Amino acid sequence: RALLVACAEMYFMGVSTRKVRHVLEKMGGFELSASTVSCVAQELDEKLTEFRQRRLDDRTWPYLVVDATYVKVRKTNRVVSHAVLVVAGVNDDGRREILTWRLADVESQDTWSEVFRELRQRGVQGVQWVISDGHEGIQKAVRTQFDGVGWQRCWTHFMRNALAKAGHQHKDALARELGGARKLEDVRTCRAEAERIAERWEKDYPRLATQIREQFEQTLAVHELPKEHRRRMYTTKMMERLMREVKWRTHSVGIFPNQASCDRLVGAQLLERHETW
Repeated sequence: RALLVACAEMYFMGVSTRKVRHVLEKMGGFELSASTVSCVAQELDEKLTEFRQRRLDDRTWPYLVVDATYVKVRKTNRVVSHAVLVVAGVNDDGRREILTWRLADVESQDTWSEVFRELRQRGVQGVQWVISDGHEGIQKAVRTQFDGVGWQRCWTHFMRNALAKAGHQHKDALARELGGARKLEDVRTCRAEAERIAERWEKDYPRLATQIREQFEQTLAVHELPKEHRRRMYTTKMMERLMREVKWRTHSVGIFPNQASCDRLVGAQLLERHETW
């Protein structure tokens, strides 16, 4: 049993069957058939498949939080970058759950549309808000797959992009001003304060002023929600932490030998976080 647990952990880390056999031969002086190692991986795959295909129509999901990251996978003697698309939901009881994930060649409107279409087929209903970064593919996919659903631009991503356009000596002051503008109660007052901030910094940082004018209002979409909801749904912060964990685990592997091993590691990590939630 300890041996099988060790095999599962190695597979969890994305190690190929051949390397698992080689390591065990060196460490223990015994052989382990490739079929045994594959059976361990198959058990994990079956558990992940069951989790990813579970029905979701026994409750409503007013909030969907989406994010993506990139990993490197070996494909026909080449190393290519794959997008990992992840969707978490908050149900009508306030409970967070991992709803699905998918590996895709790119993060685009088509790939996100496939993800959202799959969720609808599994019974996701009652969606009112989708929270994400400013990726245009996500926005277009939301409009086509969830008619009439509100979209909230993640405040964390907005601030990260805004501060990157300012000089180091001005970042703290800019962060305080923008943060103060977002926390005002009235949306019209928020917009007026954002315009004042844009005018103040326009001479030194015209690209920053343009971003504030074009995107700041999109970060205020959830202002119409109750305060206790707004405080948690104005950003994808819960997904940010999760994606950092995924990146840390995938970084230890470096380059995955194939898509299956990558999907297995990411899925196991997401399942672990789901159970923690």
